[in-house]
Amino acid sequence: MKSYFIPTIRIWYTLGGILLFVLAMSLLNFPISSFMSISPDASAKFEIGWPATFLTIDLMNTNISIAWLSLILSIIGYCIFAYLIDITISIIMDGLKKPMTTDEILTQARKAYYYQKSQGIEESKIKDMFKQKGWKDEDIEKLKE
Repeated sequence: MKSYFIPTIRIWYTLGGILLFVLAMSLLNFPISSFMSISPDASAKFEIGWPATFLTIDLMNTNISIAWLSLILSIIGYCIFAYLIDITISIIMDGLKKPMTTDEILTQARKAYYYQKSQGIEESKIKDMFKQKGWKDEDIEKLKE
């Protein structure tokens, strides 16, 4: 049985996508009008983070501030969200797989049968292994053909 709860390589791509999404949402909230203003009181702050801002870049004063607690909590939240998305994708992908046909099963069983024979395992032991998996004697005889 396949375990869906073991993370795959997709989790890193998902996490990268989440981080890009957060950055894009921050770019959409960037106050371009205040940056273009001639006023000396204008402040153009670029704030990154969702749900809480963890990085603030003040472009007028060249000041960068990091809210460490918000950064750590956001990254943990992003990782959990990426993990849940990875599990969901694994379940969906497994549900989309078509079941093996009878010919595919027989081909794989023949390969296993002849592999076991090439390893020097006795015929009776090979039959016992197949019987433990639910194979019948007449089905095992078909593998020899």
